[in-house]
Amino acid sequence: MKYLLYILASFMTMSLIVALFLLSNDRKDSSDEIALIINDKKITADEYRHPPAARMNHSAGDEDYLEAIIIRELLIQEAKRQGIDKEESFRISLQHFYEQSLVKLLMDRQYETLRVEINDEEISRYHKWLSGTVSFTMSTYTTHEDIKNGKPKAQESKTSVFNELSEFTQQQLFGLQPGQHSAPVHFLDDYLVFQLLSVELPDNAEKIGDKHESLRNKLSALKKEQLMSQWLNKLREDASISILLKGKSTVSR
Repeated sequence: MKYLLYILASFMTMSLIVALFLLSNDRKDSSDEIALIINDKKITADEYRHPPAARMNHSAGDEDYLEAIIIRELLIQEAKRQGIDKEESFRISLQHFYEQSLVKLLMDRQYETLRVEINDEEISRYHKWLSGTVSFTMSTYTTHEDIKNGKPKAQESKTSVFNELSEFTQQQLFGLQPGQHSAPVHFLDDYLVFQLLSVELPDNAEKIGDKHESLRNKLSALKKEQLMSQWLNKLREDASISILLKGKSTVSR
């Protein structure tokens, strides 16, 4: 029953529904041996072992797993019989799934290309920052034009121990010199820009000791996130964009 419940629950998410249609839509049977025939649909042994909705370990004689695969295929067939795959709502869902997958793949690949060099001096400086106190402002903007014109819709000032800040805020502040701004970051429906006002570092920080490799990994991840933000911001700055919405007509480069 656990496999049956798992696979049926998977149908509650639209992305998986779309994926199932994509992966079962009149594809040619491989040369693999046939494991099941459900109505006129042939399911190969490989497809049986690795269905898109439930990639999990199971035994060859697992009756619950077999029943779950059968139910899944019957639901797909019934949805097609009712013409759901021809409806506009399905086409839109398919497009959204495709776009989300495309964006995720791009972001994953871009992240994998990032290479950062972390030396001992940077690790020591990061270690001091973790014990230091920073003062900064966080400005919220509606559009990039507001950022260029220096017109935030909200601004907040704060002083805090650096290590008590969220990882997101640490990513925006670390490495800035007092007075410098971070690259704009798209957050929810707005853009956030941080400005470091001051940083007070301890004269005698705790020795790094066996934390060296852990600090290196944290700093590497932090710097990669910074590079991702810079990359996204450059895409935005290099784009030619015309906003023709009523009351918001602008052209930016």
